[in-house]
Amino acid sequence: DQGPAMDELRKTVLRLHPDLKDKSAFWKRRTSVLKVHMLLLAHLSREEIPAVLQKDLEFLLTKGQPLPGYGWLTPTVGCIELMQCMVQAVPLESKKAAHVGKSAESPAALLQLPHFDKETLRRLTRKKVKALPELQQMGGDERAKVLKECGLSASEVEDVETMLSAMPTVWVSAQCVVEAEELDDEVVLTGDIVTCRIQVMLTRPSHMAASFDPDSIKGKAALAYAPRFPAPKEESWYFLVADPATNAALAITKQNLLQAEAIGARYAANWSAKHNTPAVAAVGSNGSAPGGGKSGGGKGEAPPNPLLAGTKLDPFAANGSAEALDSSIEELGQTFELKFYAPLAPAKYDLQLLCMPDSWVGCDRAVPIKLRRTEESEALMAGGDGSNVDSDAGHEDEEGEDYESEEYGTEESGDEGSDGEASDDD
Repeated sequence: DQGPAMDELRKTVLRLHPDLKDKSAFWKRRTSVLKVHMLLLAHLSREEIPAVLQKDLEFLLTKGQPLPGYGWLTPTVGCIELMQCMVQAVPLESKKAAHVGKSAESPAALLQLPHFDKETLRRLTRKKVKALPELQQMGGDERAKVLKECGLSASEVEDVETMLSAMPTVWVSAQCVVEAEELDDEVVLTGDIVTCRIQVMLTRPSHMAASFDPDSIKGKAALAYAPRFPAPKEESWYFLVADPATNAALAITKQNLLQAEAIGARYAANWSAKHNTPAVAAVGSNGSAPGGGKSGGGKGEAPPNPLLAGTKLDPFAANGSAEALDSSIEELGQTFELKFYAPLAPAKYDLQLLCMPDSWVGCDRAVPIKLRRTEESEALMAGGDGSNVDSDAGHEDEEGEDYESEEYGTEESGDEGSDGEASDDD
């Protein structure tokens, strides 16, 4: 009988959300619907669930993954963000102030860490740590000291370090082209199919541990570190081409980035060797890296990991860059394509490629893409085949905007500084 357990769950939900007490419409719903909603609210707040309801919670989390709202941008992003919160047990309200591309700055990114709550965040703020990147870029000893001063025990600090070492960073390069037999690629007309060619590399701090073997990345998919999730969770990523101005999701795909991670792990090892950098994976208070390896930082504080988002390093730098090491840019990353129809109205479009995991909060990336839809008459007047049209579909703007490549439609991820204001959760 689940009656007593449901009463206990109801009390928990009312304690978390006292505003629901007088909302009769919430409580008068079908029992099964009410149970699912209450279980989700309790799970997102990391509350203990009665044992008799654990199987129901497991079914909800493993079988009830929300589907992205295809066609509309805000619902699509909202569904993916709900997946992230369900996997890491993070309250939805902590995501409200975040935007794709800046999600690492939201409180939710810190709240996903083990043993973190709102009080921990308040204490971190007093230590001038307000966002996840600030915590990630600390040396291991400094971070352990700060966390202990915020009330975490040595074992709890180790749990945090384990999760930080597993958190992914994606490096993305995107190029939009038009494949048409009689038209120059630079001309985008009504009815044209635009192809967004995407190149991705994924790195984790654990890749730079002294004991890490890049060849160990095998299998069907990487498993996310999700201690609050009741079953092993395969890590997947959503890539969508978005037009924030019209709230449109033009194309979307779900990808397994195991190949991108294998390439990223080799890149991390090569980068470390080229720069004579010791292994600097996130380490615990005892100086050991995940997997039992030592931090390799030598005496004193280990340096921050250079392959974290927000650093100046960009694996997709121009050909010939010293950071490209011995691999060509074409070889640095897993590749795939997204196709979408060109916009109807002739205009300049500021599109975005949004890269969002389903298992992590604060690891999103927004890559700007500029596209110009050309007037058909303009293309004809330019010579019939449109080869002389001055299209700036991804070209560097005359105003001097900083774009990496002079080829049309090419953008690179760089730092996670793009506004990416595609998400406006309510």
